[in-house]
Amino acid sequence: MTIYLVTFMIASLLSFLDFFQQKRTHQIFSIFFAGFLILLVGLRYEVGADWYPYVDIIFPVYKNINFFDIFSFSDPGYGLINYIAQKFNFSIAFVNIVCASIFISGFYKFAKNFHSINGAFLIAIPYMIVVMSMNYTRQTTALGLVLFALSYLINNRIFASFLFIVLASTFHKSAFLFMPFALVYFRDSKFFIYLAILAIPFFAYSIAQLFFEALIDAYLDGAYGSSGSGIRLLINFLAGLTFFAIKSNFYFSRNEETIYNAIAALSIGIFVLSIFIPFTTFFDRIGLYFSIIQIIAFSNLMYLLRPRPVGFLILMPIYFFTLYFWLSNSAYAQSWIPYSFSL
Repeated sequence: MTIYLVTFMIASLLSFLDFFQQKRTHQIFSIFFAGFLILLVGLRYEVGADWYPYVDIIFPVYKNINFFDIFSFSDPGYGLINYIAQKFNFSIAFVNIVCASIFISGFYKFAKNFHSINGAFLIAIPYMIVVMSMNYTRQTTALGLVLFALSYLINNRIFASFLFIVLASTFHKSAFLFMPFALVYFRDSKFFIYLAILAIPFFAYSIAQLFFEALIDAYLDGAYGSSGSGIRLLINFLAGLTFFAIKSNFYFSRNEETIYNAIAALSIGIFVLSIFIPFTTFFDRIGLYFSIIQIIAFSNLMYLLRPRPVGFLILMPIYFFTLYFWLSNSAYAQSWIPYSFSL
């Protein structure tokens, strides 16, 4: 587990130094660290509970098919990367590097909206990077594209946001959950009602896909199952409450506040629903996307608390313990340990 803890400590050191450096300087360090994370995630070998299903079942499917057959599969974006890898005799490492690049790049662009990109990485490492991106490859890639979409939405580039959500859905249909975020900006258009009606079946399909995948996970008790889902949803819930408690201390553009309010409210709502509807695996699948509320809330909290860096000194040990506890006690951590490079 050493490499995971060392990666976290590097992020911690960079986050701490951000309090004393000019923004341009810590952005340079964050770019190199993002590159390191792409290699860490993309070059993993036999790491993650879903490693063998991806390598032994999904990857070989694309070896002897023609280009147009890609679109007969449910996730053509992911299929296209596999198809290219097979045509050029690349290994699964090529697929993982491309997917990791998409996710980390999307995360980086979204994190630029906050005080410290390295602080955002610190918060993301225990779950979003170590667990999610090394296991749920398709959904995490979709999340990276969704983060691009939200970044464009914040800057009022609605059409670009819409396109990135559609692109994200080619990696995992559940990305259509974020279509309402883009459609709401068409609310004053005469085409809004038509766009909304058109989006309904895609939105319903994304819910259905998450539901059936959750059923499979629950039945097989694999791919993280529902283990720890209550805690993960609780953390998102607390992050949502934290955001509403501290947001008045920050200036957000109208678009930012609309998006962050929605994500925080949904994070709270998902946790509440999970209490009354005993299907935590399903809510955990949805909660994967809304883990970004932790970045929104806690990266801002880190810079709000005075004197600086007291916020860092509170949050860093909490996230370090979270990572260490999962690696030491989770029944699925054995799929992450030891870490091996695909070289």
